Amino acid sequence: RLLLGLHAEERTPASAPWWLIALRLAVALLAILGLARPLINPGDALPGNGPVLLVVDDGWAAAKGWRDKQQALFDLTEKAERADRPVQILTTASGMDGRAPALTGLMRAGDARGLLEALQPKPWPSDRMAALKALDGFRAEGSVASVWAADGLGGPGVTELAERLQRLGSLIVLKPDATAMPKLADAGPPEGAGLSVNLARPLSGFSEPASLSALAEDGRILGRADALFDAGSLQTTARFDLPRELRNALARVVVEREETAGATLLYDERWRRRPIGIVTDQAEGAGLTLLSELFYVERALEPVGDLSRAELAVLMRTPLAVMVLPDSSPLTPEDAGTVQDWVERGGLLLRFAGPNLAAAEDDPLVPVRLRRGGRVLSGAMLWSEPARIAAFPETSPFAGLGVPPEVTVTRQVLAEPSLDLNEKTWMRLEDGTPLVTAEPRGDGWIVLVHTTANADWSNLALSGLFVQMLDRLVEFSQGVTAAADIDRPLPPRAILDGFGHLGDAPQAARPLRALAEGEAAISPARPPGFYGGDISRVALNLGGNIPQPEAMPSLPQGVGLASYRGDAEMDLTGWLLGLALLLLAIDGVVTLWLRGLRPKLPALGAGTGTAAGLALA
Repeated sequence: RLLLGLHAEERTPASAPWWLIALRLAVALLAILGLARPLINPGDALPGNGPVLLVVDDGWAAAKGWRDKQQALFDLTEKAERADRPVQILTTASGMDGRAPALTGLMRAGDARGLLEALQPKPWPSDRMAALKALDGFRAEGSVASVWAADGLGGPGVTELAERLQRLGSLIVLKPDATAMPKLADAGPPEGAGLSVNLARPLSGFSEPASLSALAEDGRILGRADALFDAGSLQTTARFDLPRELRNALARVVVEREETAGATLLYDERWRRRPIGIVTDQAEGAGLTLLSELFYVERALEPVGDLSRAELAVLMRTPLAVMVLPDSSPLTPEDAGTVQDWVERGGLLLRFAGPNLAAAEDDPLVPVRLRRGGRVLSGAMLWSEPARIAAFPETSPFAGLGVPPEVTVTRQVLAEPSLDLNEKTWMRLEDGTPLVTAEPRGDGWIVLVHTTANADWSNLALSGLFVQMLDRLVEFSQGVTAAADIDRPLPPRAILDGFGHLGDAPQAARPLRALAEGEAAISPARPPGFYGGDISRVALNLGGNIPQPEAMPSLPQGVGLASYRGDAEMDLTGWLLGLALLLLAIDGVVTLWLRGLRPKLPALGAGTGTAAGLALA
């Protein structure tokens, strides 16, 4: 009787609420749709019924927009997987181990995707002729669907490779847009404190700006420069104006937003301001300044190098690119032997004539045999007039410089006639007598000006031609390392990858040496980068060592063309399954609530947030 009429507070409904049933039906529907792998913009199916052949340009030019190229290849493997067709891959650049391009075996689309994910561009050009050779003997069942992921550049073997692929079945060539084509940077000649970089592109017809950054060894930005390609031009030049301290700290110049080995320029000691030593035992400023033998030399060399003026013993303690030996600083036999060794290691010795050299009998540091006494061309007791300078021969480093008619020579040291005198002569008077002679010694040079460095024997030192000549001689020197002609092997130190980043040398890299006949300047055995040690470091760049980039020519009729930036297909599987997981988490929370297990709001919010995060992931 006491329990009669009592009712329990918790009641179990006969069925779940309609909205909970609808939620669970939505979870099931999303899971079914997600497992069906729906696509947006699925694109056309690959033609043919045989295997899918993916030909990939993976040379330096493919590095620009590499992610877009990879995504396009991933989409192709998805299409091959949906059609249950095997995939083969052929890259057109030699491998990091130096092996020539080779065709892979038949593989499933999933395995091909993993291979494509690991593929990286190489820091040397693609070799379409080698890729064409890799297709010799290729046989396949059915019609092959070939897709060539091209870098957009032409070169040997492009047309031949397209024709061979087209004979296998069908061919589609993916090409980058005109604005996505790579650029090749090449170092221009030194310009005093300035620095010029030449840029080349494969396509014209539109204006295109380019920005460049000069970087130090630690990545600091030393300066920026802008360049502009005119609509009808394939080349342009960017110029940096760097102070001396920043110029000496320069390590590389990169084209911004390019990230390719061709858009990266490495700089070694040859591109820095050269250290120049002047041998003298006089204090600076001693004597009459305008009559000093070194006054005009110092003024001419100061803008193009770092000058040091001291005795020979002091100068030999520091690295030098050029050493100036005036006539007023005679050397002992021991000092002459020291200078001779320095020249043979790659230095440039610049000497000027004068009374001491004219009276010397045997001097080992001259490029030609000299006649004692010299030659007087003008004077109060002579009928002859001062001699003028003749045009420079084409083989001279001074070729192209203008000769002012007012520059004359009144006295000089004569060279003894010899069979090789003509080859050693860089500058002559109008009567044919040599005024500047030079001779290689080991890795270096000895250069002799057969007149004084001041105005005693000639007014050459008072002219602008004198400044230009010394500037050319400093450029002609090899810096503090004998790197102009590589006669001794230099081991690889840091090598550029396809994206223009320095790293460890690959397995196939070999010491840098002089090129053999027919050998490629850039190859897996000779990749771009730094070679040598800490002191003698040589930079090898793509620019100047490979041909200028040219656009891919017209392909045979019937070849399909497409862009990497087409409408990419989108797989909705992840989104649908993630949404199903989120609704399932909400269903669990609601179920607990209906059963009376009502967690506190902070715990409820944390659990829902965690479920939402897992669903989005």
